[in-house]
Amino acid sequence: MVREINAKVENTLSMEGVQRKFRAKMQGVSEAELILRESSPFTVKAVFLIHKASGLVISEVQPSEDERLESEMIAGMLTAIRSFASECMAPGGNVSELNEIEYDNFKLLLEVAGYCYVAVVSQGVVPKEFIEKLRGTLSTIVENYDRQMEGFDGDQDTVPPEIYPLLLGLIWQNTARAAAEREQKKPVSLLAIAAVVLLGMGVWSISNAFNGRTEAKVMSALAEAPELSVYRLSANAGWGKVRLEGKLPNQHLRQKAGLLAANAVPKKKIENHIIAVKVPPDPVLARAEVQRVTALLNQMLGIEITTTYAGSKVIVEGKVYDVARARQILKAFDQIPGVDSALVGVQLQELTIASRIYFDPGAASLNLQEAKSQLEDIKSFLEVDPTIMLRVVGHTDPSGSPEINQKLAMERASSVKQALMELGVAGDRLQVAGYASPPVDLKSEDPLWMSRCVRFEAIPTGVPTPETKPK
Repeated sequence: MVREINAKVENTLSMEGVQRKFRAKMQGVSEAELILRESSPFTVKAVFLIHKASGLVISEVQPSEDERLESEMIAGMLTAIRSFASECMAPGGNVSELNEIEYDNFKLLLEVAGYCYVAVVSQGVVPKEFIEKLRGTLSTIVENYDRQMEGFDGDQDTVPPEIYPLLLGLIWQNTARAAAEREQKKPVSLLAIAAVVLLGMGVWSISNAFNGRTEAKVMSALAEAPELSVYRLSANAGWGKVRLEGKLPNQHLRQKAGLLAANAVPKKKIENHIIAVKVPPDPVLARAEVQRVTALLNQMLGIEITTTYAGSKVIVEGKVYDVARARQILKAFDQIPGVDSALVGVQLQELTIASRIYFDPGAASLNLQEAKSQLEDIKSFLEVDPTIMLRVVGHTDPSGSPEINQKLAMERASSVKQALMELGVAGDRLQVAGYASPPVDLKSEDPLWMSRCVRFEAIPTGVPTPETKPK
């Protein structure tokens, strides 16, 4: 190594020396540091992710099949050394960590965070950028998977598959020495070619960095969706686009994955190449999901249904108050994995409100003390379902002039509407109408005071979508 360094220093004014100065400027390091790097090239032999408490190996990367290291022995040794150093060299409860172990020309680099730590077996001078990359990789692992690492008990099936590619990115092969030997005494014209190549590599590296961040954003968005996190999906970023690949059990999840990716990187074009593969459903999970959706639907105003799940079919019976709700019931069950078809045999019923407010003869003013509880009930009724509008209908008894009675009926309806608005009900959800006659459901023998009233009719304007969570 000393002979190589002397030779490089003696050739400072040669073409090789000029090129080295150029590379040092491009890389932002001193020429002496570059000479040391070239004379002692940095190479990563192995990377281990180790559980901090137990010393179990969570994941490992070893590029050479012929010179593989005993990962379990290294993990046990490091755990013991860390424990010894912490207890004997950091007394009084002070927190300290072992950062580096050196043996001959090998170095063991350690970075600790969360419930795990990374150990890197390397040779040569460690570049600063590698230390930054090592810390960034461990930070990503801790931020995204630390809770999964906490309870690791040696079962490799519980290790998130995204961890291995992160560790693989730490494999570092330095070919500077071979490159320096090939560059000796090259023609001056090759310097321009080298500059172009370096520029191209710089652009390529920057592009890869941006693409890596894009892929990380997409994968993070997919991992946050519980129904997608259990499937192995991949995102490959290119020039202005992201390609999604993998397999999902249905088209609904496939479309959801594409939507999540588009929201994560809105400026990129999403190419959704995920394949929807029909997976035999678990009948127990499907039946439980049918029961859950049934309970959600029955919480909606005007829906009273029961369901039967058998042989991938759902039979729905009961009552609803409009056709749109019946269609929504059908759609809700069709989205459940394991349900091939839903048969809806419900009866349509009118949504009525039994409450009525009565008035004195010839009066349109409202007695708020007497009517307050009824008005509060009407307000609660509207709060249950935001898609409902209300028609406030005034009536009179048959005595008197029809023209006067018509005006009186409208005034009664308007006074009730005003009282509801004062309680906080939005005015655009209330309509008024008046009839110079009793309600149609009254009989001729009913007393006249029952005719002097305001009644309510519910008007459905839309259908809410029940939230379903396919399993």
